[in-house]
Parts: sequence; C-alpha cells; structure tokens
Amino acid sequence: MRRRQAWLLRSCLRSCLLSCLLGGTALAGERHALLIGVADLPAMPRSSWLAGPTADVNAMHAALLQQGFADARIERLADDAGASQAPTRAAVLARLAQLEKTLGKDDLLLLYWSGHSVLLPAYPGQAAAPQGRRTRLLTRDSQVSYQGRQLDGGIASSELGRAIDAFAARQTQVVAIFDTCHAAAGTRSGDGLTWRGLAAPDIGWRPMPGAPAASHDAAAADAPRARPRFVAFYASEAQQRTPEATAAAAPGQAAGLFTQAVIAALQSEPQTYAMWAGAATQQYQSALRAYQLPRSAWPSPVYAGALDAALWQGGATGAAPLWPVQRDARGWQVPYGLLDGIREGDLFRHAGTRWRAATVGWGETRLALLPGDGGDSATPGWASRTPAPLPVSAARHGGQRLATLLALPATPGQPCSTRASN
Repeated sequence: MRRRQAWLLRSCLRSCLLSCLLGGTALAGERHALLIGVADLPAMPRSSWLAGPTADVNAMHAALLQQGFADARIERLADDAGASQAPTRAAVLARLAQLEKTLGKDDLLLLYWSGHSVLLPAYPGQAAAPQGRRTRLLTRDSQVSYQGRQLDGGIASSELGRAIDAFAARQTQVVAIFDTCHAAAGTRSGDGLTWRGLAAPDIGWRPMPGAPAASHDAAAADAPRARPRFVAFYASEAQQRTPEATAAAAPGQAAGLFTQAVIAALQSEPQTYAMWAGAATQQYQSALRAYQLPRSAWPSPVYAGALDAALWQGGATGAAPLWPVQRDARGWQVPYGLLDGIREGDLFRHAGTRWRAATVGWGETRLALLPGDGGDSATPGWASRTPAPLPVSAARHGGQRLATLLALPATPGQPCSTRASN
C-alpha cells in the first residue's frame, strides 16, 4: 500500500511539474515580425523609385535576430530574391490576415514598413485626416489608372488601423515602425540623400474633384478602438519628409536614416520603448547633422502608444525583471534556472557585456561570455534577459529532459524587478 501511495505521489508531482513548465512556455508569448520594403514601383516613373528599402529590411532582419527573434517568425516582403514575397497589396493584406488568425494573447508583432507614401485628398463622407488628407502607403503594384484619375494598389492608413485594432482585440501587442513620410514635395536631392514621400503630380495622379480617392478606400473608416498595447515609431510628422542615404555606408547597413537610428539605438540595451525612442532620436539627429542639413529641413520623429512598456514583453506589465549575473571559481552564472523560465541560449546583457545561457539547471544557470564582450573588464551586476527563440516542437517534447533534472534542487525566491541601489 505504501509503495502504491509513493508511486501515486511521484506521478502527481511529475504531472504538476510538467504542467507548470509547459504552461509557463505557453504564457511567455511568441514574437513575430513582418518587414515590408517597397523600393520598385514598376507602374510609376522611375524617378519615384527608391534604393534603400531592400537594405532597410535586411538590416532590420539582422537586428531582430540579435534581439532573439526566431528567423522562422520573421517574414520579409521586399524586392530582393531572399524575401518571402514581393511587397504587393495582396501579399501584405494576406499576411496580415493570416497573422490575425494565428497570434493571440501576449504574442508580439513587429510591423516594419520602409518606402513611399502619398497624401490623398479627403472627400465628403470620409474620416477626418491630418490637413484634410488621407495617407496611402505605396506597394509594388501601385498604379494610376483611368487617365490619371484613380490610384490603385497600396495600403490605406485606415486599413492598417483596422488590422491593428484586430490584433488589439486578440490582446496581441503590435510594435509598428514606419520609415516613410507623407510629404507633398520632390523626391530627389543633390545632398547625398533621397527624400521619401510623393506628391500626386510625381506619380501622374490627377484626382477628379468629387471622385473617390482610391478604389480600395472605404467610404468611412471605423473609429479606432482602444489599443493599450500598441507602440508606434514614425520617422516624421505628417507634413514632413524623411531621408535615405543614396548608398548605405557599409554592406548590410540600412539606407533609411531613421531605420539606421532605430537599429543603432537597440545597441544601448533599452529597457522600455521610451528609452529606445529617446536613443533613436539622438542617433537620428546625429545622422542629420552629419549631412549638414539646416534644422528647418530636419524631420521630427513621432512616438506613440504604450512607450513605458518593457521591451519585447508582449502583454507583460511592469518593469522587466533583472537577473543577478555573478562570477565564481567556475566562471559566470545566474542563481536561477528552469523553474524561473530561463532556457539554454537566453541572452543576458549588462553594461555593454553579453552572456549566453550555456547550461541550465533547476536553480543555477552557467553563462558563457560572448567573444569580444568585455573579457577581463566584464563586471557582475543586474542584467536584462532576452529569451532564446522557442522551437516549434518544444511544447510536444517539453517533458523529455524532465527526468534528468528531478534530482536538482528547486530555486528559492524570485528575480529582482529593479536595479539594486549602490
């Protein structure tokens, strides 16, 4: 009888542990990215094409990999051969619709767009827009038809708004970055920069007064719903232009100055979106200053939404936990492990130094110092953690390693959520 009771107790404990492990994995949320770069506009004058969006998308892809995004969950719609699809209207809408069905609570979607946009006149019955006009992001298949009277293709700002509202209804966080602008001004400059943003005459569009702005625009956009988890980075205000360098400074580097700034700002290890935005603005202004542009020509980036939220935490609230990185006779370690959500491959950052979780037990994680990240100058301290990409098969095979870890002690306590005072 006692043997049977002991067996039942062990079985119950194993089931509870497995449930906690798998439940914790599910609650962590997944990070996805949709990167859109529209450089070529085959149905429009060649002078309106851009050189930078393809480089921007590739640079953003590389930056997100460094941030712990899984490559399989980053989709690129761009004009180069390595992209998933060409950036057409149908491809963008189809991918957004698919993500709306698959993403759920506490998941995160980074939506990035690099390219041209154009301001369309607003007609009676349409929703209000800045300066009486509506924004349309151009896609590869955008074209002017009916003797220049109608603009087809592209994605209206109201369509993107409805997609973001759909994600919000599913409690999915959307982080949107737009390296586009909406200025009615010329697109070329002799100062080593190309300016993004098109006027109607630039693309041969002559809207007829009283006619619809575009065949795909709704007569009236739905009023936006509450977006408590939405974060947006815009390269400029509605009436301004935003520049791209005519050639990237180095292979693999973004050409859009705002994209360059956003990526560079990630190197400062921001804890929140507000910190990321502040660092991006500093980088942006430094780049504009380097081109010796007058201050009157500088675009003003706009940031909106839940900027105080912790970076990449999906639906999580409060400050991101910090983890005590320590050094002992065997090297670097964190006195927390599997029960605290740490997995092999997790990235820890502190004071410009990075470590990878090499061996993870119940109550201890041994860290490997990344090459070139401090060496002897690395110091212990409170570090941020970027979870490693979770394999799709992890939920199916999560219990396979459980038996080998049952003898390890549990972890006491919880990690600190604020920096220790000196």
